Amino acid sequence: MALFGIGNLLLKLKRRKLPRPERARGMIVVAAIVLVSAAFYGNMLLNPGSFFTFIRYLVPALLFAGLMLNRANIVMSLIEIVNYFYGPLKRKAISAAVIWKNCSKKFTNRNWCFLQKAMMWPYLTR
Repeated sequence: MALFGIGNLLLKLKRRKLPRPERARGMIVVAAIVLVSAAFYGNMLLNPGSFFTFIRYLVPALLFAGLMLNRANIVMSLIEIVNYFYGPLKRKAISAAVIWKNCSKKFTNRNWCFLQKAMMWPYLTR
């Protein structure tokens, strides 16, 4: 609830001309934030078990919200990591493709059939 009040204050400061059907004075919103915070603190002192249960749910929710808010940065970082590791592999794959292309010129269609049968022989004999 305190975060709702803070959001209300931010809207009042950032978007003064935003049309609103209901209006609340800034001091009333600040008083509400203080009272909600005091109630939360009092509940934390009177019932610590419920506070720790709240924290157990709050932490994953905040992590999930943080991931969703920063998903573009996370995706860009993952792309950079993949490109970092893929660069050397790409060069090796290109050189392997060139070698394979040079070797494949030596085979005729009949030799390909024999090669395929030889490669599949262990699986056919089971």
